[in-house]
Amino acid sequence: MKKVLFIAIFIIATQALFSQEIEIRGKVTDDKGQAVENATIQVKGSDIKTYSDANGDYKITAFEGAILVITSIGLTQEEIIVGKLTIEVVGTNNIINAKLEDISSIFDLSLEELMQLEVRTASKVKQSISETPASTYVITEQMIRDRGYHHLEEILHDLPGFDFNKSFGVNYSTIFMRGYRSENSDRFLLMFDGIPENDIWKQTTWISRQYPVSEIEQIEVVYGPASALYGTNAFTGIINVITKKGKDVGNFNITTTASSWGRKNIEFSTGQQVLPGVSYNVTAKYFGANDLHQWDYFDNIGKNESPNFSQSYLNAKRT
Repeated sequence: MKKVLFIAIFIIATQALFSQEIEIRGKVTDDKGQAVENATIQVKGSDIKTYSDANGDYKITAFEGAILVITSIGLTQEEIIVGKLTIEVVGTNNIINAKLEDISSIFDLSLEELMQLEVRTASKVKQSISETPASTYVITEQMIRDRGYHHLEEILHDLPGFDFNKSFGVNYSTIFMRGYRSENSDRFLLMFDGIPENDIWKQTTWISRQYPVSEIEQIEVVYGPASALYGTNAFTGIINVITKKGKDVGNFNITTTASSWGRKNIEFSTGQQVLPGVSYNVTAKYFGANDLHQWDYFDNIGKNESPNFSQSYLNAKRT
């Protein structure tokens, strides 16, 4: 018995002696060679993790033989064993670079990769969806393209727990979340990049077709009260629309659609990275239609005129 115990202690001591803690540096890029910002680099099976900066660079400490798990939204997951075969020694630096492939569809993700999708709304810090303390739905840019959504209201129509009351054509909808009905859409919080969009006086959320979808990176919908973090408006839930950074938008993008009832939709966006970690993004949208609208309807009673309604939206930000 003493011999077995001695051998076990000797093996553990030997492993501790030969397991070296290594400072690893590297760069995360996509399949086009572009730097991936905010990629998560984590030592598998531990809480040790870091994030890549605006240039895709990262630094982390791990033991030899550990596995680095590198993930980023919309890109494949990469697992790399820390060892002599994977480390490139450049001067005094131990380099492990990672290349993540673009995911053509969210349905290509495994269950483990789905659980590693990153969200930031539920607790105001970036974490995987499996760690969030609330029920959270994530709608990605790829899902918006695949389903052909034209505006935010269409997206919410496809989510569970939402009810709509819509009168007079293209007028703003009254939206209810999780079955709680009130006179206005004032029981949930709508945010863009974490900034509340609710009306400052009535606390109402005005949602119709005015928000452009071409600049959306992902939408995070948190179900349930979150007033401790976000105030009284977050009573039934939160809708956080996360927009693209300027470097991901490109020089100029124009999207136009037209359909019956004189519906016209034009979206314009431009963005660029001007300095490391600094970029700008300008987005504008115009929507017009001959749908029935409340005020035009009453103004045109008895007249042979077709009521017209239009909305516009302009957003500029620096990231």
